[in-house]
Amino acid sequence: MFGARLRRMRKAKGWSLDVLEAKVPLSKSQLARVERGSYLPPEKLPALLDDLFGTEDLFAEL
Repeated sequence: MFGARLRRMRKAKGWSLDVLEAKVPLSKSQLARVERGSYLPPEKLPALLDDLFGTEDLFAEL
């Protein structure tokens, strides 16, 4: 669910994985794996994504 929501939010902004990679401390391949659900997000990523997308605690709760 976390990865699917991340992909929807990223695409809604019109961002590629390259753009998101420049905004968070993960590589493009790590981000792709998070979106697919095959890689657990690092502990600090949910808070960074909530700040980046203005989603309050959505990612932290997921």
